[in-house]
Amino acid sequence: MEFAKLKEIISDVLHLNADQITEDADLVRDLGADSLDLFEIYVEIGKVFEVEVSEEDEGRIVTVGDVLDVIRHTKSGI
Repeated sequence: MEFAKLKEIISDVLHLNADQITEDADLVRDLGADSLDLFEIYVEIGKVFEVEVSEEDEGRIVTVGDVLDVIRHTKSGI
């Protein structure tokens, strides 16, 4: 469920077909996100999943899977 919703957020922000978005996709290189796009994605993640993407997390996020890990770890309190 989290991955499907995350794909929807990313596809809306980047105007992509959700089928193009995989956990291994690099947000910048593969999907074409720029810093403003990433900010918008993080804001939407905060609204939808009720988690905050910290600056430390932002520095580690490269792929869609990395975003998913942040969501899962933040929601579980890890």
